[in-house]
Amino acid sequence: MDEQQSPRPAGRVSRLSEIRRRRKRRRQLTVLAAMLLVAAILAGVAGVYGSAMVGLGDVLDSVRIWLQPGPGFPVHTGVRQALSVQPVNGGFALLGTQDLQVYSDSGRQLRSIQHSYARPGLAAGGSHLCLYSRGGYELRVESRSQTLYTASLPGSILLCDMSSNDSLAVLTTSTRGTAELIVYDSRFRQIYGWQMTESEGDPLVLAFAPDNRQLAVGAIRTQDGRLVSQVHLLDTGSDYVTATYSATGSLLLAAEWLSNNRLLAVFDSFAVVLSSKGEEVARLDYSPGEEPMDVSVCGRTTALLLWENTVDESGRLLILNDTLTALADFSLYGAEQVVCGRTAAYCMTNDSVHSYDFSGDLNWEHSSLSSPQALLVRGGKVMLFTSEKAELLDSGNEAGGASA
Repeated sequence: MDEQQSPRPAGRVSRLSEIRRRRKRRRQLTVLAAMLLVAAILAGVAGVYGSAMVGLGDVLDSVRIWLQPGPGFPVHTGVRQALSVQPVNGGFALLGTQDLQVYSDSGRQLRSIQHSYARPGLAAGGSHLCLYSRGGYELRVESRSQTLYTASLPGSILLCDMSSNDSLAVLTTSTRGTAELIVYDSRFRQIYGWQMTESEGDPLVLAFAPDNRQLAVGAIRTQDGRLVSQVHLLDTGSDYVTATYSATGSLLLAAEWLSNNRLLAVFDSFAVVLSSKGEEVARLDYSPGEEPMDVSVCGRTTALLLWENTVDESGRLLILNDTLTALADFSLYGAEQVVCGRTAAYCMTNDSVHSYDFSGDLNWEHSSLSSPQALLVRGGKVMLFTSEKAELLDSGNEAGGASA
């Protein structure tokens, strides 16, 4: 007789089915949780993740620069005419008529970017750079290792400036007024906009404050046949102009922030320090026949180079504090540009560089076979740029700004 398998009890079958059902349910819940996690990550890609990747790229750039030191100076840049030299974290950017080069502080070339702009412009932030076409429509935002963003704007570009946190301010022409100001964050998202009207003038100057929020826009217009210069103070957190300072009969030449609540405005016949409310805090009137040739700011200290309309066409260097009180005031001959550092001011002639302390005493001078084109003062170094060459000068312990 064949052996027959006895049937399983009905209760045992139902328990096995319940176990299998629960296991299947757990697998479904696990898959669902994984799908929800993936969905959350994908949603983050469009927001925080994108910003984090840009920040991570900047950190990796800094690490790479630190781990791969360059050969030192002098370096052959190949740039015959230095149009602009700007500091970036861990190095500097050099703009020429055909390319933009980025170097580390140790002299290693990080990038070489070709451009075809007839009138190229450069704005530098912390780790990012903006290369743009003056009078054109194109700009590109670069890091120290790659191109981050490119854009073609509806209006022609007048001015650009970058903040230390890599926000970008762009002034363009506008069909709705004299100009339009657009501010982008470090991911090139628009965070602020302002339309300038005829009453607010045609823009000449654009400057970010150290707090990365306030901006100064300098402009000119005519009223009753007279020239009027205006300085408009803006805040990206406000929909309104914070304040406006006007000067009738004077031409605005430059504006530089001394701090978050102090702005230096240099005109053709005087200089003023304005509060964040547009109030005149300090004023310096030049002597008759004098006009500014160059100005440079380092922190709260200003180096102002004046040209004297005399027979010998001599110059005058003023080193000023934030109340425009002279720390030093002396005559110079042949000076064409000035750069203010942390403890000294540096003047360039057509064949030399001179360093003066803030009491007006000569620290040192350097003669150059090639005509000096630009100076960069930062990180304990004074760097001189001549045709196709960058070299370090004996500077002591310095930190400061840039020329050109």
